[in-house]
Amino acid sequence: MIQKYTFHQRGVQALAFSINAQHLISVGVQGENNLAIWDLQSGLVVRSCLIRNTTAVNAIAVDPYVNTGEHIQFTIVGNQGLFNIYRFEIANQMLQCYEVEDIAPEFKNSDFTSVSFSNILNNQGLYQIFLGANDGSMQAYDPNANQFHEACIKKWVISGEIGHSRSNNHTLVVASSSGSICRFNISLVHMFPQDNKQVTLFRADGPVVSLAMDELNNEGIVGTSYGTMYYINFNDKLMIKMVNKPYSVQKPITQVKFEESNPQLIISNVCCSDGNGSGIVKVWTS
Repeated sequence: MIQKYTFHQRGVQALAFSINAQHLISVGVQGENNLAIWDLQSGLVVRSCLIRNTTAVNAIAVDPYVNTGEHIQFTIVGNQGLFNIYRFEIANQMLQCYEVEDIAPEFKNSDFTSVSFSNILNNQGLYQIFLGANDGSMQAYDPNANQFHEACIKKWVISGEIGHSRSNNHTLVVASSSGSICRFNISLVHMFPQDNKQVTLFRADGPVVSLAMDELNNEGIVGTSYGTMYYINFNDKLMIKMVNKPYSVQKPITQVKFEESNPQLIISNVCCSDGNGSGIVKVWTS
């Protein structure tokens, strides 16, 4: 262990690093619901606040298209349609929060479980925020126009709870608790597929707990709660099981982490935790 940070009293629900990796954003579990921004060099919390919505936060994502070095912009999503956009000014340590309110009632009855950003047409002024929900539906939000795509109508994309989404190369890859992993093209005209023919679909043997994709959103590594790992290639429509379920693991694995900077997508520094208090961590190298 390099360093231990202490702030949240009941537990940590979500984490995200700033683009330059100099700051860490953390959110406490439901019931605590406090947000903290850490200076990693000093190990201190430089700003904290309470999240007014008392429902659980499920995901944090730092906006990669607002990266001036002077401020950090990030989004949190959670239960009952929780969707907040924050802006942290590094110099004066001011934190602003914009609570997105024009959320359709049907989304307020479900939970946002994933968030990702897409740069449409390689223009930083045309990027979208993609939100995934626990019922397999998605929606896109334009942060510059402050409005949802198509009046915030739900778009069902995949079966199960969406836990992971990766956007790149004008495509979106989505993975869910049903073991489904799909990819489809996105554009300003059609953010979501119009029919099943526009979707490439794979299915793993268990709920997907981790997803790492290359820069073209073509090749990737998928990890499941069963401990299995897959190599996927959308262009070749290829899915290969790389690691079988470890017989020594008696309880579900809750997290699998990959080194996404490896351009060849070879498994590197993959950590699996069973999340049941045993503290087991397994490291795979290839």
